[in-house]
Amino acid sequence: MQQNQRGTSGTEQPTATEATPGRRTRTLPPMQVFHDILAGRAPNRRTPGVLWPDFDTQTHVRLWRDRRPFCLRPTIDASNPEVVEEPCAFVSVHDDHFGHICSETVPRIPQTLADAPDLPLYFSSARPMGPQDMAPVFRAILDWLHVPLERLRFVYRPTLFRELHVAAQAEQLNGPPPPPEYLDLLEERIAGNLRPVTPEGVVYVSRAQLSPESGRMAGERYLAFCLQQAGVQVVYPEMLSLPEQMRIYAGARHLVFAEGSAVHGRQLLGRLDQEIWILRRRPRSHIALHQLEPRCRALHYVASQAGGLTVTNAEGWRVSHSMCSLYRVDAVLEHFEGLGVSLGRIWRNKLFERQRDEDVLSWLRAVYHPTIAPWLRPHNTDEAMLGQFEALGLQHLTKEAAALMKAHR
Repeated sequence: MQQNQRGTSGTEQPTATEATPGRRTRTLPPMQVFHDILAGRAPNRRTPGVLWPDFDTQTHVRLWRDRRPFCLRPTIDASNPEVVEEPCAFVSVHDDHFGHICSETVPRIPQTLADAPDLPLYFSSARPMGPQDMAPVFRAILDWLHVPLERLRFVYRPTLFRELHVAAQAEQLNGPPPPPEYLDLLEERIAGNLRPVTPEGVVYVSRAQLSPESGRMAGERYLAFCLQQAGVQVVYPEMLSLPEQMRIYAGARHLVFAEGSAVHGRQLLGRLDQEIWILRRRPRSHIALHQLEPRCRALHYVASQAGGLTVTNAEGWRVSHSMCSLYRVDAVLEHFEGLGVSLGRIWRNKLFERQRDEDVLSWLRAVYHPTIAPWLRPHNTDEAMLGQFEALGLQHLTKEAAALMKAHR
């Protein structure tokens, strides 16, 4: 089966993006076109399920993270594929994780819609599905970007595409800044979603309502309570529609995130005159650094973390994304004082410490529960965990912690 590629060499036709008057000089690679391409099931987000020609040497069409190609070569039964004769565009994997959709799926969409405005849009999936079966978060993000539902297609079984178009991934996790042209295209798509507003005030985006195994800052519920008492708008993203979240974010002069996947939601907006602050939950984290910097006036990371409790997985790695972190209370109070939010007159350390301890134990109860997801199941010894309690000054909780772990072993 012969496979040909056009896009990296040979003649290229001017695209709709290049032809738009007043547009910046092109900074996105042209969409590539492939012929006779096999695609199939995507068992996970690391295996998008398209067998690109010369797979290991492909660049723009593959999934990137950390400035390198990250996706795996799929295994596809080519003995009896379904054949799609019409030209199509491949976008990405159907996903149900907010952060990964924003940072890995969305970055191909604005260019695909601009440069291939009439083509069917294909996503690979782990199971047979149609548009009505999309994860709610996936549907919400496509709606925000005005992706026409009638153009959506999903590939699950082995399929041969006679002509497949694909845009480069304009952003990636821990990658370089997006091309300015990508932000132009994104802003054009969402321009009608936002009312004209002058950013003002402080908004805090909290993780306090998430389940404990998602990772947490112990005592964050108390912080959120105090911020509300001080007049700060506290946002729990999972309790709002996506348009509501985006309009609140766009209206903030100082947008403060508790570090987590919600940060990637800011990638659904373009350039705004605001400052973004991220309260670190993991040491030395610079989550979405190069993705957020071009979108705001200033980006800051607050050294708000004073260590944390982690479990060790089967491979011996600490599972940092689900850790239970402790606050550097002085740094947090100082940060908000700098934004004109006086928490000192409200804050009571004894109340905070009581909430912190409750959060630590609820986190431990969750991650040691027999029903915990396999990738979070602790493989460290009880002694190693209790040693972390001692090192973090939580020795007053060790007796109760030991009883919890014993009960769930």
